[in-house]
Amino acid sequence: MSTPQRFDIEAGAETLAADRIDAGNGASCLLLHGAGTSHRARWLALRQALAAQGVGSVAIDFSGHGESTAHTPNSLAKRLREARAALAQLDGTAPRAVIGISMSGEIAVRLAADPHNRIGRLLTLVGAAYDPAAFELPFGPAFTAVLRTPAAGARRSPST
Repeated sequence: MSTPQRFDIEAGAETLAADRIDAGNGASCLLLHGAGTSHRARWLALRQALAAQGVGSVAIDFSGHGESTAHTPNSLAKRLREARAALAQLDGTAPRAVIGISMSGEIAVRLAADPHNRIGRLLTLVGAAYDPAAFELPFGPAFTAVLRTPAAGARRSPST
């Protein structure tokens, strides 16, 4: 069984709790949790199964989740910045992968769409897609209002 090695990532004003499972050839997969009460530990069984197949990984707690700080308001844009900081922790030699669930589906797709990130594999699980008008808004009433606007919607997301 692979044991995660805990470390911190500085991402703007936040300190993200992270851990790494090295499968003997580094870490090539980034796992991003969803919203609500989610955190990186929920990925542990999958990450250990990946490690048994030779795929090392990094997982983070987004700010405001798990063991990470929450000094500034959260938004999709902030999550993307945090995910980019975590992506830098992957080893560059193997094909890189990103897995995002729920809210992080949008973040995973945005990472994969940027060729500079060199992501060759993408998996989203019940991946969300958001109207661009919601991207910069802090989570809360204004963000929710955009999501509930009839003319807005996931079809306008660059992730679809």
